[in-house]
Amino acid sequence: MKILLDAHMLGQKQTGIERCWSNLAANLKKNKNADIILYSNLSKEKLNSFASSGVKVYKPSSKNGFYRILLGFNQAIIKERPDLIHVSNFTPYTKSCPIITTVHDLCFKTYPETFKSKSLLAYNLFFKHSLDLADAVIAVSLSTKNNLINYYGVDQAKIFVVYEAPDPVFQYFENKNKLKQEIYERFKIDRDFFLVVGDVDKRKTPLSIIRAFQNFSKNNGLQLVFVGQNKMMDIINRQYKDELSKVNIRFLDYVSDYELKYLYNGASALIFNSLCEGFGLPIVEAMSCKTPVICSDIPVFREIAHNAAVFVKNEIELYKAMKLVIQDVSLRGKYAELGFQRSKFFSWDKAANDTMKIYELVLDNNRSRE
Repeated sequence: MKILLDAHMLGQKQTGIERCWSNLAANLKKNKNADIILYSNLSKEKLNSFASSGVKVYKPSSKNGFYRILLGFNQAIIKERPDLIHVSNFTPYTKSCPIITTVHDLCFKTYPETFKSKSLLAYNLFFKHSLDLADAVIAVSLSTKNNLINYYGVDQAKIFVVYEAPDPVFQYFENKNKLKQEIYERFKIDRDFFLVVGDVDKRKTPLSIIRAFQNFSKNNGLQLVFVGQNKMMDIINRQYKDELSKVNIRFLDYVSDYELKYLYNGASALIFNSLCEGFGLPIVEAMSCKTPVICSDIPVFREIAHNAAVFVKNEIELYKAMKLVIQDVSLRGKYAELGFQRSKFFSWDKAANDTMKIYELVLDNNRSRE
């Protein structure tokens, strides 16, 4: 089976989405029946690493997203003649082979103010058309599936839930002395800290997190560490200049997964107070490192974390959860262990196997109609 896999996000530091498609490609390749072709503008260095693993790369002439939808995908299909194409959100505008699309979330629908105008234009122009054109739609959670049905009336018979999973790099680090040394040498962090992972934007509620941290952290020497592109730096600098100067709040921007592994392991807890997500990858990444999770009480996080996280509904509850996790060592240990056990439910091997079954079903259905 020849599969053209949309991998335009690889090498662009799109964090969770990039990690997902990289892991999916690697695990699909393990199937002897899968011949993987990546649609990607990877750098020469990345191209060589994929080539050495036996994965072919189709390199389009443009990185532009509108080009990809209107021309690029179909040019790749004409050249590579795949049995099917698997894309992220947006399909080719015209259909020339069976199509599977993965939808990561519908936050552009519920929180459009957190998206750039160009992204919203693409969703308004092409998303519904892509759903109609697809032979199968993969949702990364039941919550995302329900949103697809509620907002777009997608036939639930063609929606399949395939959960994401933590990258294998995120593992529990047992040598705590070496861990502290690595964190200090790499980030100059020498005290207990809460960790926030993901782009710093309105949807992730960074201002609420900072306010809750301020109320709790007075005179206790804790730090709040953000990892991800800071899209609100001007606002945060104006409102929290004093806190930033005291180094109580740190913004590390992008870090590699190898470095993020140390931060997950060293954190007192992950705080993931997002208003909307399709899955919530940092939750299972932290859990796989035995790090307690404090997260917003939204349906998708209940679905992913079950009883293995501390759920909060507002800023006051977030403050109380921070205080509880720090002061109650036994509770912290309880959620660390519950989360670690829950993380084992999620696997890229399973995700790739489930995806392959969807490919086979789509191709069988297409053959039966011929």
